[in-house]
Amino acid sequence: MQDSEAAKILISLLSELKKGGEGTSLPLNLPLVAGIRYVGDQDVYELAGQYYKDGNPLLFTAVFSQLEQDTRKEYLNKAYSEGNTAFFAASVHKLMPDNAILDAYAQKAYKEDSVSFFSILTGYMDEERLQYWTGRAGADKKTSFLYVCLKAADSAY
Repeated sequence: MQDSEAAKILISLLSELKKGGEGTSLPLNLPLVAGIRYVGDQDVYELAGQYYKDGNPLLFTAVFSQLEQDTRKEYLNKAYSEGNTAFFAASVHKLMPDNAILDAYAQKAYKEDSVSFFSILTGYMDEERLQYWTGRAGADKKTSFLYVCLKAADSAY
């Protein structure tokens, strides 16, 4: 591949990524291309499995969006059950704004006193959800969760 051809492909890719991020909580404003890896015709499912096994959330995130929704949910469950916040954050980010997933994991993290996972989820909560969790954490006297909710609300609104 010629350099000019590669440049055109990168420009096109970045343009598509920027469009996909519009209106989300994570818009693409200043892209940073940290590397390019030729994967040929390798299966994205195999790549995702390998990147997860290798502990590489950056490469994992790159292929995660190409997976079927059920497989994405499996990886989210795996990351949560293994206590892997890096992969959980990478996975949940690509599943938003699925409020059912958000609510289910917020409930699970709250019930299991997993502040770190709950904290990741607050970044995707709308004002109504944050108010709900703030009230609940206050009523339950769960100070860590209350702080996380207040901090997220302060940052978001």
